[in-house]
Amino acid sequence: MTKPTHVLFIGATGSIGRLAVAEGLAQGYQVRALVRDAGRARFDARVDVFEGDLTSVESLKGALDGIDGIVFTMGAHDGPSMVEKIDYGAVRNALLALDGRKVRIALMTAIGVTYMDSKYNRDYQAHDWKRRSERLVRASGNEYTIVRPGWFDYNDSDQQRLVFLQGDTHRHASPEDGAVARAQIARVLVSALGSDEADRKTLELIAEQGPAQADLTPCSRVWNRMRPARSMAYTMRRTSRSPPSRSACSRISTRFGHWPDHEDHTAIGRRKTMNIRKALSACLCITALALGGCGSTPSSGDTSSASPKSESSRQTATDSSKGNSMVVVYFSRAGENYGVGNVKVGNTAKLAEAIAKETDAPIIEITRNEPYPEGYDEVTSVAQDEQRDNARPQITLNGDTDALDSADTVFLGYPIWWGDAPMPVYTFLEGRDWKGKTIYPFCTHEGSGLASTSGSIADATGATVKTGLAVRGTDAQKNADKTAKAVSDWIAKAGL
Repeated sequence: MTKPTHVLFIGATGSIGRLAVAEGLAQGYQVRALVRDAGRARFDARVDVFEGDLTSVESLKGALDGIDGIVFTMGAHDGPSMVEKIDYGAVRNALLALDGRKVRIALMTAIGVTYMDSKYNRDYQAHDWKRRSERLVRASGNEYTIVRPGWFDYNDSDQQRLVFLQGDTHRHASPEDGAVARAQIARVLVSALGSDEADRKTLELIAEQGPAQADLTPCSRVWNRMRPARSMAYTMRRTSRSPPSRSACSRISTRFGHWPDHEDHTAIGRRKTMNIRKALSACLCITALALGGCGSTPSSGDTSSASPKSESSRQTATDSSKGNSMVVVYFSRAGENYGVGNVKVGNTAKLAEAIAKETDAPIIEITRNEPYPEGYDEVTSVAQDEQRDNARPQITLNGDTDALDSADTVFLGYPIWWGDAPMPVYTFLEGRDWKGKTIYPFCTHEGSGLASTSGSIADATGATVKTGLAVRGTDAQKNADKTAKAVSDWIAKAGL
């Protein structure tokens, strides 16, 4: 194998794509990022930003000029046609654009991708199209690694040890299948490009309790013991648009050996010890854009290096300190929301009000100057385009902005949309001086928790970001008592 030197990242502006781009730079590659709008892209100056369209073969020909490695991290969640266009179409179009020229490929799909009977797959055909993209890569004759990650950022803070599995036996359609941090997914994808052992391997990637490996050399030895995929006769067709039938899939499916050291059984057992409430609350997180939500358990995400306050210091906190240097800032959206229907007050706004009441802090709302559409389907399209473009829509702050300037502690709230905060939140974060401020994030969601937003906020601001609160939107909207208790417990644990 010849290690690639110039790598194109397709899906570069997504929540994993951005991390993969940074990882590519860290591992010494010449990095090119495919974006829809170069004017809105925000990458390290060393990144070659290429404006193009992954749905166009001709556009990808230019993006692939001089490239000898590709990392695919794109993904769609808004219906079968978009899943076909993005998850399958990007791979198909890139291979057609290469016109037989060989490159090294790292493709991200999903754990459980061979499981076709889940509601998620019946509704979105996501596994059908992801699995079909895998077959294209295997049949292309290129060197490749296919990584099927577990649930993004649903791992606990002490779940950092990477585990590679084969066989795709995890079929709960919940975090019980396994979880792994987005940053670790990016690390494995990029590391696979330069690994002889990873060539022509397909693996499921999860994390178990234990520290992260300092390097992936031991994992590379595991790659070496894994079975490569058998070659399959499968031809790309420019006109084919229908996903393969179940019988066709079974005829050309690839069988893999189990984890050679039986680590898969150990990992499955450990996964069953995961917090059950997390597992149940996450079952719908992939199938829905959580335009609000509610869960009752605080989620970890403390990015500061300071040690937590002692119990005695929390006990000495006085009521008179409440509100003196705190402010609640949030973005929320009314209208049609997943799981709660049409609402006059958004889910995150409800949670923000509960926090303001508990802390006696003033409250400020972030609003997008051009309001999002009222309908759920329409807003998902607009918001996902913004995320892909890493857009920064214009905003207005409504409330006591003087309190924001003087506050030492900022409670920052937002819904989780496709594993990230909405783009207006980043407009707000990047437009202010955060020196000396501490941020406590809070979010509403439908299963993803805070995702990786605590780290993203820290990167955008340089501020100290403390442990956040994640609440399901349905609870924030419909269960005021449960929400109030979650808020009270969170504030108490923070010692505020």
